[in-house]
Amino acid sequence: MIIREFKESDLMYLYGTLSDPQVMEYIEPIYTLDKTRDFLHSAALSNPQLIYAAEDDDGNYIGYVIYHEYDDDSVELGWLLNRIEWGKGYASELTKLLIERAKQDGKDAVIECDPMQLVSKHIAEKFGFKYQGNLDGCDVYKLTMNDKPKFLYHGSKYCFDIVKPSQAHGNCEEDSKLGIYAVATKEEAIPFALPFRWYPDEPGGKLLFNTEGKNSYLEYGSIDPNGKGYIYVLPADTFELVNEWEWVSSVEVKPIERIEISVKDYMNTITFSEEAKKIQKELYGL
Repeated sequence: MIIREFKESDLMYLYGTLSDPQVMEYIEPIYTLDKTRDFLHSAALSNPQLIYAAEDDDGNYIGYVIYHEYDDDSVELGWLLNRIEWGKGYASELTKLLIERAKQDGKDAVIECDPMQLVSKHIAEKFGFKYQGNLDGCDVYKLTMNDKPKFLYHGSKYCFDIVKPSQAHGNCEEDSKLGIYAVATKEEAIPFALPFRWYPDEPGGKLLFNTEGKNSYLEYGSIDPNGKGYIYVLPADTFELVNEWEWVSSVEVKPIERIEISVKDYMNTITFSEEAKKIQKELYGL
């Protein structure tokens, strides 16, 4: 992802974003070209700048991000993406980049959104922002840097009395530590509590799945619709933040609470690939 300064030549790109009724549903009425031009000069080509252009890895314009002073201790961050770019995980990626920028600037971060903007609220909670209240019709969420929560949530398909470190196998060093991984909300722990299984369930089998909030995408593998999983509520004392949403403890932890969940209650949060659908049908007749 690329965040860059706007240019005069970006006018039509910006107009495409601000003139889309669905993009602007919870913001304000759609912009005319003249209003977009005024906004470009007052918010993007201004000093200080309030918004910045966002591009994908190939340099294609996808929308813009908000980053500017909110109060003496905080910056406001946000995003407005073209409708065609929704559902690609860009909002989370941009939020991660903006949080890093706020950390470098020594500032806390604030997200404001309409109470009906469920996606924005979910992303705020995913990254550990805490609800502050409603101000002038907007819900306000704040991330205090290095503010460790009292409790964290760990999901597992196994039932035990003590949670012990295990070797993770992620896509980068932060996701591949020997430890106990936990997150700030119960919702985010749900996919890791669901008992996804290798297929075939023997040495040489394969399991591939991804998560976004409480939702999972099973690319390859299976899950017993009558199965169970467990969410552990853990004291945060021994955990350290390794990225914007994951915490890791290198020592075993005694849970405060163990919550049993049933797969059947969360089947609607799982999207199956065509290959995974075939495996489910073979194993469970679904």
